[in-house]
Amino acid sequence: MSVEDVLAKKAAESQPEAPAAPTVREAVDALQRHEMKTVPGAPSRMPKERMMDAPEAKANPANEGKHLRFVNPQNIDARKLDGYEIVPLAEGGKELSGHAVLMRQPQHMADAKIASNKQRNKDQLVAHKKEAENIAENLSRELRDKHGINITPERLLQD
Repeated sequence: MSVEDVLAKKAAESQPEAPAAPTVREAVDALQRHEMKTVPGAPSRMPKERMMDAPEAKANPANEGKHLRFVNPQNIDARKLDGYEIVPLAEGGKELSGHAVLMRQPQHMADAKIASNKQRNKDQLVAHKKEAENIAENLSRELRDKHGINITPERLLQD
């Protein structure tokens, strides 16, 4: 081997290789490390639905618990009109840093609302039939009064 070959070999060994592109996992880890350095406080691992969980406040069977976001005060006012009230902290209510508050409504009011929703749903399921019956009656009356043709509404509704 010549001196030139040895120098070329050492030069090739001393040159650093091109760094490999970071994998997705490495990039995510780097971003998480950066976030931990820049965002104060420990990250919360608790699901949001458990943050507002208040089993001691919900233990009373006469009250139904409801979570309500506190950001929009109109929502709280509207819920108060519906019969909801804010659960006091002394009774096990919770308030999550001004963003959510635990509200409750008496069970009989909640049951009445559920019953009215069920009735409205039933009415909507048969509304098209009632409308078709009204149209058939009006058409039958129109044919009878103006043209002298007697056709019953039931016959018009036949498939």
